[in-house]
Amino acid sequence: MRQGVIATADPEIEAPNLRAIFAVKVLGLGLVLLAFWAMQLFVSPFANPYRITGAVLVGLGPAAAVALWRGHVPVWLLRLSLYSDVLALGYGMHLSGGVDAVSVPLLFPVIISLAGLILSPVDTVLIAAFSALVYDAVVLAEYLGYLPHLVSYSRPPDRQVATVVPVNLYFLLYAWLVSFTMQRIRALYRRTEEIRREAVHELAHDLKNPLSVIHGYAQLQLGTEPEARERFARGIERTAQQALDLVSNVLDADAMEGRPLTPRRHPVAVTELVADVVDRYRLTAEAARVDLRIDTPGDAVTAEVDGQMVSRALGNLVSNAIKYGGPGVVTIGTAVRDGRLDI
Repeated sequence: MRQGVIATADPEIEAPNLRAIFAVKVLGLGLVLLAFWAMQLFVSPFANPYRITGAVLVGLGPAAAVALWRGHVPVWLLRLSLYSDVLALGYGMHLSGGVDAVSVPLLFPVIISLAGLILSPVDTVLIAAFSALVYDAVVLAEYLGYLPHLVSYSRPPDRQVATVVPVNLYFLLYAWLVSFTMQRIRALYRRTEEIRREAVHELAHDLKNPLSVIHGYAQLQLGTEPEARERFARGIERTAQQALDLVSNVLDADAMEGRPLTPRRHPVAVTELVADVVDRYRLTAEAARVDLRIDTPGDAVTAEVDGQMVSRALGNLVSNAIKYGGPGVVTIGTAVRDGRLDI
């Protein structure tokens, strides 16, 4: 796990991004509190302004702690922040008129959504269940008289109690929907990461071969005759071009937003292509005591292929044959059968 990553967040959320999310949350709650007191002082006073302020602060405090945390953000602090939000919202619902405050219960799904984003599916369901519990407690406490109903009833109390079941189902179904959606997103994220790692591994493998050949040519240049140096220099140039072509492939794929590369077909002399690949790996084969041989038909064969891609694939096969085949003979043969070219 990388430094600064929340263990329960999947896809992985870097700690700075997580703190940024809660910083926005703190800013939003702060603006709500500021607007509330502006209305309280200059427009129309609210009942119980200090209690309402206290309810907002219950949610604001833990959120500010997450936003200001340095290093790994503890999971318990994330949970504390969300559960505090539910309690604050339940108390705010009571202060604003219980079930008669129709807009307040609609804010619970916001907390459930945040839980689905930064915590596990189990935490998301638990937050939804706790939201339902707090909602039910406020409604039943007002119905039974344990809490005063702070505004005049717009609906009979028994109808308020009747909202408990559908609201509970709504919270739980919403939590399931959020969890299901986030699981799909996380699965897509993990697959994207796997593809990225595979691409990096493949590129590293493909680049290792030409770089090894270049290194071999460079060593052989020391203390050799000028004629041999010129041949080795041409080998270095040819192999370096192969490495540059590999990098160009990666850049092309990135420019095409990860879509597969379209082969650039053109007439290629197959015998020359095979000879070029064998020449690139000749020194590596000699060092491994492998005799590279070519078995091609006498007639020149031309094929409409992407020469760069075929050369890359054939080079990988030759490299693996040298590396894992042990001392011996490796033969690259070509044949034409029923209009099909076999290598």
